[in-house]
Amino acid sequence: MPNLLINSNETEWAKININFLGSTYVAKKEPGAGNPYSGNENIYVEQTSKNEKAEINLTFSGPNILDIGTLSIKNITNSAKKILKDMISVMIDLKIEITVAIRGHSRGGIIAKNIYDFLKKKFGNRIKLEEVIYADPYAGPINRLEKLVDNFEIEQKLSNDMVIYSLVEKVFASPSLILNAEVVIFSNTTHSSTRYVLEYVNNNKNQFRKKATYYIKDDGNISNLCKKADRERDFEKREKLENSIYKSIENGLNIIDDEKSCDEAIKYFKNYKTQRRSEILYRRLASINKQCKDVVIKHLKKHHNIILLRKIEPQT
Repeated sequence: MPNLLINSNETEWAKININFLGSTYVAKKEPGAGNPYSGNENIYVEQTSKNEKAEINLTFSGPNILDIGTLSIKNITNSAKKILKDMISVMIDLKIEITVAIRGHSRGGIIAKNIYDFLKKKFGNRIKLEEVIYADPYAGPINRLEKLVDNFEIEQKLSNDMVIYSLVEKVFASPSLILNAEVVIFSNTTHSSTRYVLEYVNNNKNQFRKKATYYIKDDGNISNLCKKADRERDFEKREKLENSIYKSIENGLNIIDDEKSCDEAIKYFKNYKTQRRSEILYRRLASINKQCKDVVIKHLKKHHNIILLRKIEPQT
């Protein structure tokens, strides 16, 4: 384990931020990722310390396309478990107050869920676990076909998680189902580009209302900026593009909380690409309040979507 910026005589509080990247994204290309963790090019660490507070950022490269070898969901999960178990145990011995924040994109979202469950079981109330932020969590087609790793589903249990969904993605058809998250944000960016929405949400958690649903209006500007940022290799130029993305997200963010906003969101996302994604949208909207549920039912009846209607109104 590398030297941590923790002094047992000074440090009283430590924040560990963990970012699990999506498939094929590598830690060393992430701005501000820091340096390889103990020489491991697939895990980067960046540390800061001031007075009695320390902050540690861990970035894990995402799984490879085939999800095999070192960069698979299983092996990344195991590596993260070992690193965090050792790191947190040292901090507990030093009587440091620990807060952990986890986020993950795509298959990194599946890993994020695994690590949250592991830390909660391993350390319990000895650490503070903040909400997990997911961006279009998805186990991947090979894993789902071979039943090696399943998408997780959280339908009934209330959680304090935040989740971002793409509603236009058509290749990755079936994301994990998290209906009762504290905050849900719908976007018409692609599955890949939801990682930029993830970073915006992570940096602006406090602006989101509790138990709320949002959608992002985009005239195509966000998607185009995301494509440019993905291609950009110069960190400074990429940072400028990312700042433009975040500003556009902020300007396009709308809350869904009444009949009018619910109807507007349904019309805005009328060209959704997969049945699973439309199910997530309509079931979440129907859960907001009676006004929104009535709007959803009216729309589904109009378009003769009996299967989804029965999931929302079982007696139909």
